[in-house]
Amino acid sequence: IFDKDHYAFSSRSGGDDEAATEASTTFSTSKSINALVSKLQMHPIYRLLRFLTFRLSVLLSSLFIFFLTTSLVSFTLQETQDRMLEFTLQLKDRVRNRLPLAGLVVRHVLE
Repeated sequence: IFDKDHYAFSSRSGGDDEAATEASTTFSTSKSINALVSKLQMHPIYRLLRFLTFRLSVLLSSLFIFFLTTSLVSFTLQETQDRMLEFTLQLKDRVRNRLPLAGLVVRHVLE
């Protein structure tokens, strides 16, 4: 019962020789991948593409913030204009009918 791997989800059974071989293969593979990545990072085209990607991300972020801000300002101005028009119409009706204005002004200020 103890001659198999002790890992619960391992599909292989075997001894320590296979595990040691796999560990050395994994280490040498990761070492060669690291060497390849470091060579690639020094390549001028990689550096240019990385620079262009950074600039593009800054541009897209700036455009997003610009459109978000303009949309919020537009919404705020539209709401303010609607409320001012409503207040103007109510004020005109109150003045025409000679009703008190204090309640209207207080309610408008509290909104």
